[in-house]
Amino acid sequence: MSLFTLYLITMLPKIGTAFNTIGILSIIVFGVWALVVFIEKIEEYKKVVIKYLKISFFVLFIGVLIPTSDTLKYIIGGYVITNIEGIEKLPKNLIKYANTILEEEVGDVKKVVTD
Repeated sequence: MSLFTLYLITMLPKIGTAFNTIGILSIIVFGVWALVVFIEKIEEYKKVVIKYLKISFFVLFIGVLIPTSDTLKYIIGGYVITNIEGIEKLPKNLIKYANTILEEEVGDVKKVVTD
């Protein structure tokens, strides 16, 4: 595993959290601004407000698409395990042990994938 991959595992969730925070805050700010603009019927700001709201929703959407660190561990671990040559020759008890360790590290797989 390269250093860049390890860097992505540690940094992508933080970037996703930043995108989510910025997206939510900007939706709140521009949503209030949109209410004021549409209630007061200020025509020159309507297009600008709608444009900023679209950008805010896009930023939030990108933040939601960025996986958590647990999901990244699960994805990379699954990729590495399935690409090992001769994995089918390993004893069953060793595979069960590896699965229990992965479940302890990552947690419930269904929970990780849906987060």
